[in-house]
Amino acid sequence: MSKLRPEYLANLRKSVKTALEQSSFPGSWMHQFLKENPIYPDFDVVSANKAITLSCKTGELEHARQLFDTMPDRTVVSWNAMITGYSKWGMVPEALDLISLMHRSGVKLDETTFSTSLSVCGRGQSLVCGKQIHGLVMKSGHQRFKLVGSTLLYVYASCCKIGDGRRVFDELHRENELLWSLMLVGYVECDLMSEALSVFDRMPRRGVVEWTTLISGYVKSEDGCKKALELFKVMRESCEAVPNEFTLDCVARACGRLGDLWCGRWFMGL
Repeated sequence: MSKLRPEYLANLRKSVKTALEQSSFPGSWMHQFLKENPIYPDFDVVSANKAITLSCKTGELEHARQLFDTMPDRTVVSWNAMITGYSKWGMVPEALDLISLMHRSGVKLDETTFSTSLSVCGRGQSLVCGKQIHGLVMKSGHQRFKLVGSTLLYVYASCCKIGDGRRVFDELHRENELLWSLMLVGYVECDLMSEALSVFDRMPRRGVVEWTTLISGYVKSEDGCKKALELFKVMRESCEAVPNEFTLDCVARACGRLGDLWCGRWFMGL
């Protein structure tokens, strides 16, 4: 177990004390943890990581970062906890800065780091950062992990770089069924409905989410409402999935756009 060096203990204890005094969450998990695990000379990195994680869960990111910055010996868990905290609370720029610092610090990224970092890039539509992390993923071989491959495709779909996303899909879809749904969503978001339908027709499994995604895409696309209603009819006849409230909302909007009175009456009678 990695120990904090003695010369840093005073600063660490001071940082924790400041965090406690300034906190607006006196009943938080972090406070309970620190109450049960006081900062003595045997305080270790594992305990510090737990404190950072608990602080991030309650939104006390400034205090978590104080602890993180004070730690002289950080593990990959320390970095992942802080990056995940920023991502959880929508602080994309801070997360991207920390990812960059982690890489420059020579820390070896793991599956959690890659998946969290790629998710942040997707949310922030940061294509440059996403491509850089993609390169690191390929060098490390982590693209075979399902969560990493899925978030990799998510980045390209979010940035409307659907060609790059398709290359990820073609390489990994045989061993990662999650990519089928992500590829479908990517095509729908980019209004490439012919490609979306092609992926949909080849999907090994199709549930209500996949059906609704495709139907909603046609409802939003120009002159696609009739196709949306045709798909809804096929969905009901195939018994592959039971329509939910989102499916029915799409059908109602399609009827409204078509101005089809009979269709509307038929729909209301379902």
